[in-house]
Amino acid sequence: MEPADRQARDGIARRLRDRFPDLASDVLERHLEDAYRHYDDAQVRHFLPILIEREVVDRVRGSADSAPAL
Repeated sequence: MEPADRQARDGIARRLRDRFPDLASDVLERHLEDAYRHYDDAQVRHFLPILIEREVVDRVRGSADSAPAL
């Protein structure tokens, strides 16, 4: 991973941890890795941080929506 990509990824992870403090860090990391893998072959990479962050937020919200009620 390029240094700029690493810096962007770290920023995404930090914002997501702040936004979803109850989400386990391993779950967040898995979602981030999956989202980054989805865009591995992307030719234009300028907007990837925005797309990846939105994708992870959607996944987290989808997981919360499908969680059984207690």
